[in-house]
Amino acid sequence: HCKEVIRPFLTGKDINQALGQVSDRLVIDFADRSEDEASRYGPCWTRLYETVRQQRTGNKIPQREKYWWRFIGRQEKLYQAIRTFDRVLACGEVSKYWGATWIAADQVFAGKVVIFALRTDADFALLNSCFHTEWAEKTASRLKEDPSYSLANTFETLPFPLIMVSS
Repeated sequence: HCKEVIRPFLTGKDINQALGQVSDRLVIDFADRSEDEASRYGPCWTRLYETVRQQRTGNKIPQREKYWWRFIGRQEKLYQAIRTFDRVLACGEVSKYWGATWIAADQVFAGKVVIFALRTDADFALLNSCFHTEWAEKTASRLKEDPSYSLANTFETLPFPLIMVSS
């Protein structure tokens, strides 16, 4: 029963450095479940009650204290968009060398992971092409010397080839 809410937690470092782009970390993720729904996962609920609840009591951000059992930073619109996907394209937001890779969609993604809700190998080819890489280099901000990928500045402004726009 608890397997429904225990999921791999993938970071940008996992994407950039781990063999197979997999993580050895797990997270309890109740998604947007209510307190009553989440409490039905006994051992997971108890674990968070004994640890996370204490950390979030008195938090300056009211939502974090009110919904203490929920994963902070969870992008509900993203997870809704990819709910039927087996795999997604992803990259680390900050990386010396940039490239997209296929990863399993049924994970919890850290804030520094960029997820593309795309399905085709043509999308993979485009995101790993020299055209996109150069575009990303030119539109990226920098964190130290490493480029920081921005969906708004890079992906959303990328002039997609017409063949991809029409498919």
